[in-house]
Amino acid sequence: MVDLPQDIRDVVLITEDQLTGYLLAEAGKAGVELLEDVDVVYVVQAHLAYFDAIGAVGPTASSTDL
Repeated sequence: MVDLPQDIRDVVLITEDQLTGYLLAEAGKAGVELLEDVDVVYVVQAHLAYFDAIGAVGPTASSTDL
């Protein structure tokens, strides 16, 4: 097996609030009932912490990236 470096050219910026809002909206569209909306916040925080731990999160975006 040979490691293939990623060839990512597009900058993807997303905030925790945007991701949480998106997931809440998609759950609503799909008819998924949530016991507490805050549970989505906890899941997002856990996923983002995992992505950071494995090195999948890049540097903080500068104002020119926005």
